[in-house]
Amino acid sequence: MNWNEFFGGEGKEEQKSAFLNMFLVMIADGKVTPREKELLYAFRQKIGISEQEANQALEDYKNNKITFTPPKAPEKRAEHLVDLVFMMLADGRIDPTEDKMVEGFAVRLGFERGTVPMLVKSIIENIAKKLGRGTVVQNIQRHSTSNGF
Repeated sequence: MNWNEFFGGEGKEEQKSAFLNMFLVMIADGKVTPREKELLYAFRQKIGISEQEANQALEDYKNNKITFTPPKAPEKRAEHLVDLVFMMLADGRIDPTEDKMVEGFAVRLGFERGTVPMLVKSIIENIAKKLGRGTVVQNIQRHSTSNGF
């Protein structure tokens, strides 16, 4: 599946935060593949962050000037979690550091800690089935609604 189909837009602060979260998942295992770089670039373009804004977000991160800003809408939170899982899978393997980071982001996005591992596993399975982003997000929302998100 082409990952350009996977992304949507939000407010500027949420976009910068989402970009940074994707970057952090990309580097979590200590190795950055060309496919991960391509995915981050596609994500940046799709959410409307310029190269200059992306560089500024990374600089702000280095200087502890950026904060985690989750999307306000539950659907956007689900979309962002799917994006993070997609990045985790971009290099063809799941590093435990990436998995732990994605689960931590899921909790910060408002998903219940006790259901997060199962939720991430479900997203991975849905992506492996080559379901579209919209379908994966709908599945998350159904699961989350029944589990208190």
